[in-house]
Amino acid sequence: MNSTSPRTMITIVLDTIPRPGIDPTSWRSEQICKEIIASNAETRLVLNGPPDDRNELYGTPLETTGLDSTDWWRTNHSDIFMFCGNSSAYRMVSLCRAHNPDATIVVDGTTLLTLQRPDLADDLVADDELAGRDTVASLRRQRDREVIALADHIWVCSQSEHNEIETLNVATNIRVVHPPNIRLDASNGTRPLLLAAPHREFGEPDLDSVQHFSQQILPTLDPAAEPPLLVTERGFELWRRELGNLEHVERNGPLSDQIKNASMIVSTRQNGGTAWAHLLAARAFGLPIVATPQAAAHVDDPREWDLEIVARAEIGSAISRAVGRRRPPERPEPRETGLAEALETLMIRAATPEAPITDWLLSDNTGKRHRMDLKQYRRMQHEAATDPDTEPGTNLQTRPLISVITPVYNTPLDVLEAAINSVRTQTYENWQLCLVDDYSETDGPRTLCKQFAALDTRINFLERTENGGIAAASNTAFEMSEGQYIALLDHDDLLRADALTEVVRTINRFPKVEFIYTDEDKLFADGSYDHSYAKSGWSPDLHLSYNYVCHFAVFSRQLIQRIGGWRTGFDGAQDYDLTLRATESTNEIVHIPRNLYHWRVLPGSTSAGVDQKNDAWEAGQRALTEALTRRGVTGEVEEGIDPGTYNIHYPVLGQPKIGIIIPTRDRHELISQCVQGI
Repeated sequence: MNSTSPRTMITIVLDTIPRPGIDPTSWRSEQICKEIIASNAETRLVLNGPPDDRNELYGTPLETTGLDSTDWWRTNHSDIFMFCGNSSAYRMVSLCRAHNPDATIVVDGTTLLTLQRPDLADDLVADDELAGRDTVASLRRQRDREVIALADHIWVCSQSEHNEIETLNVATNIRVVHPPNIRLDASNGTRPLLLAAPHREFGEPDLDSVQHFSQQILPTLDPAAEPPLLVTERGFELWRRELGNLEHVERNGPLSDQIKNASMIVSTRQNGGTAWAHLLAARAFGLPIVATPQAAAHVDDPREWDLEIVARAEIGSAISRAVGRRRPPERPEPRETGLAEALETLMIRAATPEAPITDWLLSDNTGKRHRMDLKQYRRMQHEAATDPDTEPGTNLQTRPLISVITPVYNTPLDVLEAAINSVRTQTYENWQLCLVDDYSETDGPRTLCKQFAALDTRINFLERTENGGIAAASNTAFEMSEGQYIALLDHDDLLRADALTEVVRTINRFPKVEFIYTDEDKLFADGSYDHSYAKSGWSPDLHLSYNYVCHFAVFSRQLIQRIGGWRTGFDGAQDYDLTLRATESTNEIVHIPRNLYHWRVLPGSTSAGVDQKNDAWEAGQRALTEALTRRGVTGEVEEGIDPGTYNIHYPVLGQPKIGIIIPTRDRHELISQCVQGI
C-alpha cells in the first residue's frame, strides 16, 4: 500500500500588501512569496491586521489575522512561519513563538531595524543629539536581538548584511538569499533617472536626497545634456517646493515604462537602508548606476550591478562619466539567489527555474496612499464584520437626535459641499445639521447653504449680520440646535459615513456619557489620507499639554448648557477652552478608538501645521492658564517641546522623592549610561 507524507505547511506573514513601483521592500516580498508558493510546500499567505480589499496575492488566497491578532495566533498553527515586509516583526514573532513553540520561524531582513533604519552618520547629527542618536540605535539593535533570539533562521540579501547581523552577537542561522536576477530588454534612453518613494515621515530619506540633488548637483551638470528626471510614487506638495528646476513626474503606469527610457539610475541617499529597489530596477534594464556609499551600503560586488559608488560631491562627475562612456563594462555572471538552498534547509523543494520577480516593475498599479473611502480602519467592536458599518443602528434602543453644528466663513464651495454631504450620507438618519454663516465676504457659501437647506429639512441655516468669530458663530448654531447631543464639524472637514452610528452605539453602551471623542486622520488635496491619530483613553494630564481630543467631539446638550457654551476671545482655541471647561464639569467621558473624522489639510488650517496659527497657540495658552486658576493649581504655561503643545511648569514644594523607571532588559551598559546621565 503506497502512502505519501503530508506536505510541509509554511505560512508567510506579511505586515503589508506589497505595492508595485519604488516601494523599498515589495520586490523582496514578491520574491519570497512566489518562490515558496511555487515550491512543494503547502503555502498560506496571511496579512497581519484587519481585512483588506484584496483577498488573493500572486494567485493564492490571502487571509488576515483580524483586529485581535492574539486570537488568530492562538488558533492557527503551521510547520514553518516566514515573516517579511517593511516593519519590525517583534510582536508577530513573539506571538508566533508563544502559541507555536515547536514551529520553525524564519525572519527576513526586511523586518530588521538594523538593516532598514541604519544609524545616522555623525556629520548628520547635531552634537547635542549624538547621545540620543546612540540611545535610539541601541534600542533598535536590542529589539532586533530579541527578534533574532526567537527565530530559527534569518534571511538577508548580501554577505554584507550577513556580517551586519552577526555583529548583534545572537546565535542563529543566517542565510544569504540574493536579490533576483531580473533581465528585461536593455534600455536605450538618454536621461538620468532618480527614483523616490515618499512615505509617512515626509519622504525621508529620499526627500533629503532630492533636495541635495536639486540644489547642489543639478546646477553643475552639462546644460547641453539631457536633463535628469525624478520619478516618484505619488505627488507631494512638500516635494514640489524643494525641486527647483528638477523635472518631476508621478508614476501613473508601470515603473518599467520610465526606466526603459533612462540612461542611468542615480541614487544620492545619505541615510536609510540600501536602495535595493533602485539597484534592481537599473540592473533589470542594463543601466549603469551612480550611487552614494549609503545607497549601496550592503552591496557585495559593485561590478555585478555596473555600479559606481562615489561621495555626494562627486555625483555630477560620475554622471558625466556614465554619459560619456562608449561601451558598458563586462559584468560577472549573475550569481544564484541561493533561495533553493535556503528552502532545502527547511526540507522544502524549490521549483525550477525560479519564478520571474517582475510584478513590482511591470504592474501599472500606483503606489498612492489608500483612498479614504477604501481604507479599512481598525474596529474595536468584535461584532462588526464590515467597515464602515452599513448597519444604521435601527436596532439600538436609544436613538437620540444628534445636532451637528458647523460655523461657515469664506469656505471654498467644493470643500463646503463635501462637508455637508458627509453629514447627509450618514448611515444614522436622526440628525440635524446647523449651518451658520459668520458674515462671509462673498455670497457663495450662503447660497450653497440655502440650497442644501431647501433640499433637506434636517438642515437648518442662519446668516449672521456681522462677523463675530468662530466662538460666536458656534453659540448661534447651538441656539438653533434641538438635539440631545451636539457634534462639532468644521466647515472644511469630513465625517466618516458611520460616524454618528458609532456615536449612538456608544451612547447606548454608556447611557450617562456626556463627552465623546474619536480618533481622526488628515485628508490631503489628492483625496487621500495619512497621519492617522490613534488617541489614548481620557487622560487629564495629556489634555493639559494639547487638545488631543480635538475631532470628532460630541457633547451632551446639558453639559454645554452647564458650562455656558463657547467663550469669545479664544478663537483658534475655542474648542480647547470648551473641552477644558467641559471636563471640569463631568467625568462621563468615552473615547471611541476609530477614525471617524477626516481633518482636511488646507492653507491656514491648523491641520496644515501649527506654525500657521501662532494666534491659536496663544489663545490656547490663555485658556489653559485660566483652567489652572479655576482648578486652584499653581503653574506657569510654557511652550512645549513640540510645536503647538504646552508644558506646565509646576513649583516644587519641599523635597519630594522621585522614582525613575528605566525600561530595559539584560542591558547593563544601557542602564549604566542612564545612571551616569542622572
